[in-house]
Amino acid sequence: LGVALSGFLLLPLLGLWITTCIAAVGNFALAWIAHNLGEELDALPAETAEDEGWPAFAPWLAAIACLGGLASLIYEVSWFRVMVLNLGGSAYAFTIMLLAFLVGIGTGGWAGGPIADRAQARSGVGGVLKLIFWLQLGVGLLAWMVMFLFNELPFIFVSLFTAVEQNLAWLWPAKLLLALGVMLPPCLLMGATFPALVRAATHGRSLGRPVGWLYGWNTVGAIGGAMLGGLWLLPSLHVTGTMLVAVSLNLIGAALALHTHWSIHEDRPTLPRRAGLGLGILAAIVALHTWPPPWDKIMMTAGMYKYVSDLGPEERSRQDVLDFAVEPYELVFYDEGLSSVVTVALSKKTGNLWMANNGKVDASTNVDMPTQVLVAHLPFVYHPEPDDVLVIGLASGITAGS
Repeated sequence: LGVALSGFLLLPLLGLWITTCIAAVGNFALAWIAHNLGEELDALPAETAEDEGWPAFAPWLAAIACLGGLASLIYEVSWFRVMVLNLGGSAYAFTIMLLAFLVGIGTGGWAGGPIADRAQARSGVGGVLKLIFWLQLGVGLLAWMVMFLFNELPFIFVSLFTAVEQNLAWLWPAKLLLALGVMLPPCLLMGATFPALVRAATHGRSLGRPVGWLYGWNTVGAIGGAMLGGLWLLPSLHVTGTMLVAVSLNLIGAALALHTHWSIHEDRPTLPRRAGLGLGILAAIVALHTWPPPWDKIMMTAGMYKYVSDLGPEERSRQDVLDFAVEPYELVFYDEGLSSVVTVALSKKTGNLWMANNGKVDASTNVDMPTQVLVAHLPFVYHPEPDDVLVIGLASGITAGS
C-alpha cells in the first residue's frame, strides 16, 4: 500500500516533501499505538532454559536465510532491468515493479506461515526442513522457467496496449499485470521461505532471538545481492547470466535444507548419498549456465513501451511487430552497463545508424541529426562571447562535438 499510494497518488499530487512528512507522521502514530499497548498488556512469561537453547542446526538455517536473501535481491535487480526494457524507466514504472515484487513476497509470507505450522505439526522439524527444500527448489525452477518468457514480453505488452488503448487509464494496471506475470510465481515461494525458517528455528523456543538471527542473516544476503547484482553481475554476466547465478544459489539453499534434514534424522544417509546430492546440484548448475534460456537482444531492446503507438491498431500482429522492430535492422553493438542497456543498430534500407538506451533511441546519424546539431548551435545565438559550455547528457556525443 505504501508503494502504490506514494508512487501513484502522494508524490504526483503532493510532492516529495509533504509525502515524506506523511510517512513521518505515520511513524509517530505507530509509536503512540505501541506505547499505549505496552501500558495495557501484561508481561510475557520469562524464558526457560529450554527456550534459551539454540538448535544444533541453527548455522545451517542462517546459511539458507543468507542465500535466500542474496538470491532474492539478485532476482529483483535483474527483473527491474528486464521490466525497464518493457515498461520504460519512469517513476511510475519503478512503482509497478516494486509493487509486483512486494505483492509476491508479502502474499507468500502470509500463506507460508500456516503451511509451515502444518508441516511442523505433521512431521516435526524434519517436515519443515523438507518444506524449505521444496520452496527453495521451486523458487529456482520458477525463476528459470520465467526466463523463457522474456522474449515474449514485448509482444505481450503490445497486446495489452491494444486492449486498453481506448481508455489509457487502464494502461498502468495492464503494466502491473505484466510485471506480476514475471515476478509473482517465484516471489510467492520466496516469501513463504522465511516463515518456514522461523518455524524450524523456534520449535519450542522463544521468538525474539531466533527471528532476529534469521532476519539479520537474510538482510546480510539481501545487501550482498543488491550490491553484487547491480554493480558487478549485471554489467559482467548480463541479465541471463545474473539470473542463472540466483537460480544456482536457490539450488544450493535447497541442498542445504535437505542436508540439514538428513543431519537431524535418525536414519542418517551414507556419505555416497550426500556426495550424490552435491554432485547432482553441481551438475544442474553447470547445465544451467551451459544452456541458458534465449535472449533476443534486438527484440528485447525494441522499446515497444514507447514505439507501440507508431503502429496502427491493425498493424500489431506478431509478424507486424517483427517487421517493425527487428527485420529492418542489423545489430551493430549491444552491452548491458551499470545503468542501462545500450544498443546500436543499422537500418538495412536507409543506412541510418541509431543508438538506444533501454530501448529508447537517443541518437542517430539521419533522423535525429538536425536536432542533435541544433541543440548545440542554438544557445550560441543568445550569447555574444561564450567561454564555457555545459552539455547535460552525452548520448552519442554529436551535440558535444557540434
